[in-house]
Amino acid sequence: MMMKLFSFALSLLLLVVSPTSAFLRRRVSVEDGGAPYYQCCSNVNNNCFSGETKVTTSDGEQIAMKDLHVGDKILVDGDNYQPVYAFAHRDIDKEVEFLQIHAGTSTDTILEVTKDHYIFRRGEPVAAGDLQVGDVLAPDMTITKIDTVTRQGIYAPLTQDGVFTVGGSFQVSSYVQLPILTSPWLVHVVLSPFRVACLGGIITSPDDDSDSDMPLYVHFGLILEAALPKVMQWLLLGLVLVVTGTIYGMECLVGPALVLPFTLVVAVVVFLIKRSQKAAKGV
Repeated sequence: MMMKLFSFALSLLLLVVSPTSAFLRRRVSVEDGGAPYYQCCSNVNNNCFSGETKVTTSDGEQIAMKDLHVGDKILVDGDNYQPVYAFAHRDIDKEVEFLQIHAGTSTDTILEVTKDHYIFRRGEPVAAGDLQVGDVLAPDMTITKIDTVTRQGIYAPLTQDGVFTVGGSFQVSSYVQLPILTSPWLVHVVLSPFRVACLGGIITSPDDDSDSDMPLYVHFGLILEAALPKVMQWLLLGLVLVVTGTIYGMECLVGPALVLPFTLVVAVVVFLIKRSQKAAKGV
C-alpha cells in the first residue's frame, strides 16, 4: 500500500513538474534584461551567514564559516556533532549586509546573519530580523546589541538535523524564512530527498572550495518559488510534501544513509510476497 501511494504521488508530481518546467524556461530568461527570474524576484538568494561567523568542529576548534568544508563535523547541540553534507548556498564573492548580533553575559558572542535566517529564541525558531535587544535566546544568552555590517561571502551549511551552533552558543537553523515554506520544519522535510542522497552516498555535493553557489535541488526550488503563481505553488507544495514526507518518514525510521537500502528491501519483500500469493493461487 505504501509503495502504491508513493508511486501515485511521484506520478502526480511529474505530471505537474513537466509542463511547469517549460513555463519556467520561458520566464527565467526574460526578466530584468535577461537575468535569471529568481534572482530578480527572490531575496532568498541573499540569506545566509557571513564567512566570519564561527562554528565549532568535532576536534573542539572554532573556525570561520568561510573555512568550513563539506564533510566537516560541526557542533549541533550538547555533545552532538554532525557532518556538513552540503551548502544550501555558498557564494564567496557576493557582498551582503548582515545583522551583527551580540549576546552573552560577561563576554559577548557575535553572530552575523541575514534578517530572514532562522535563529532559536528559547527553543523557538524566529527570523533574525525579528530579534530585539533584551531578547533572551537561552540561559546566559541575552542580546546586548544589534548592528549591521557588510561582508563579502555568504554561507549556509546543511546538517542532518537542520540545526547547528555558531559562536559556541547561538542555536541556529540551516534554513531561511520562505514565503510558502513558513517553518524550518517544512524546509527540512522538503530537503529530505537531497539529504538522503548526500548522506546515503548516492550523490556527491560539489567541491565546497569552488564558488558553485547552491545545489541544483535548492536552486530549482527557488525558481519555483519565484516564478509560479501562488495557486500553483500551493498545489505543487502539496504534491511535493506527499513524496518528501514519505521519504522523511523513512529517514526518521532508519536514518538517511539507510533509506535507499531499506526501500529496496521493502520492494523485494513485497515482490516476493505477491509472487508467492500468485503461486499459491495457481496450485
